[in-house]
Amino acid sequence: MRIWLFVEGQSIPEFDQNGYVVASDSKDTLLEDLKTYLQFAASRNVFVNLTLWNGALMRNSNYENLIHDTDKL
Repeated sequence: MRIWLFVEGQSIPEFDQNGYVVASDSKDTLLEDLKTYLQFAASRNVFVNLTLWNGALMRNSNYENLIHDTDKL
């Protein structure tokens, strides 16, 4: 199974006013949620391929800046 974590950066990750990533999500629970999800998938013998970004659409300037501005990457 493939899962896109951030897709286009519309809801996660959290960006500051300057476009830098400051947290994985608003409650900072993404890593713990992923751990639980992956453990459950493993218990059912399901292989999960995590993909960070979709890359098909780039409508969010913060997302675009991660590609074009190496300081933000």
